[in-house]
Amino acid sequence: MKDGSQGMSRKPSDASAIPLCRCCHRTAPDSYHAIGNQTAWARLHNLNLRRLITRLRACYALLSGASIMPMSRKQRFYRNPVLMSQRLAELRKARA
Repeated sequence: MKDGSQGMSRKPSDASAIPLCRCCHRTAPDSYHAIGNQTAWARLHNLNLRRLITRLRACYALLSGASIMPMSRKQRFYRNPVLMSQRLAELRKARA
């Protein structure tokens, strides 16, 4: 979830996505779109989004067998093309 900085029709990263039902996402008076601000929406619903996203990612990793880096490392990774290309090379070697 992003603070609206993605703009209209721009999809934020799935790495920080949390699943919401239709009511929580758009139609309820206290829905994410009705509030319009990620921080205010999380505070209203008493959610720690960073912890929630970390737990969802850990569950996904357990169920899929994927290796998931902590968010802070992941953010640095995607901002650094050298690290990203090194990691892609490692993944290609591991699959071969």
